[in-house]
Amino acid sequence: MEARNSYHGNLPLALERDKIGRLTDAVAKAFGHSPTVFKAGRYGLGPNTLATIADFGYTTDCSVVPYSSYARDGGPVFYGLPDQPYWTSHDILEVPLARGFIGLLPSLGERWPFLFDSARTRRLKLPGLLSRLGIVERSTLTPEGVLTDEQIRLVRSLIGRGKRVFTLTYHSSSLGIGCSPYVRNEEQRDAFLAALEDTLVWLRQSACCEFTTVSAIRQSATV
Repeated sequence: MEARNSYHGNLPLALERDKIGRLTDAVAKAFGHSPTVFKAGRYGLGPNTLATIADFGYTTDCSVVPYSSYARDGGPVFYGLPDQPYWTSHDILEVPLARGFIGLLPSLGERWPFLFDSARTRRLKLPGLLSRLGIVERSTLTPEGVLTDEQIRLVRSLIGRGKRVFTLTYHSSSLGIGCSPYVRNEEQRDAFLAALEDTLVWLRQSACCEFTTVSAIRQSATV
């Protein structure tokens, strides 16, 4: 399979619709009710995805990765999209991944996010240089490969720039031993869970964050 086709948004409409429909049916049978929150595999939103998920009863999407491009292997480009919840077509609320910039000049990353995805700048090792100099670094709110201290710095930076909704993300497979590169044994699983707890405790106690659900975010946005 071509890498481009691993993003289901690149598939023909009928095939993408069939895949989403089968997945929706499987979830509904397993849990007794149809899902309403969607997240594209590999964040692979395409031109027909929102209309398709709306037809299957989804009301919220979480597939946008702000300030990011997956164009190198045919994936979507998310430059220019908001990094906070916003309404899209088909009455779908988009709740983006919590991704942003830390360092002395986070605004530099927001204005020129291509610095972190361009083959040329990566070949010149510019993202690493900017990070080592403390100028700007792109980061994500996730325990997968991101240390707790860095996640805290990211949230502080986002709060300082007026952001108020933060979605922490990880793959469910990371909770199973040997199911992801982040957890290969019991010791790594314990460390993964401890790091996740540390981040959540800081969010609650130091950042005074209120934990909620994606569905609740949509409900509050509708009121």
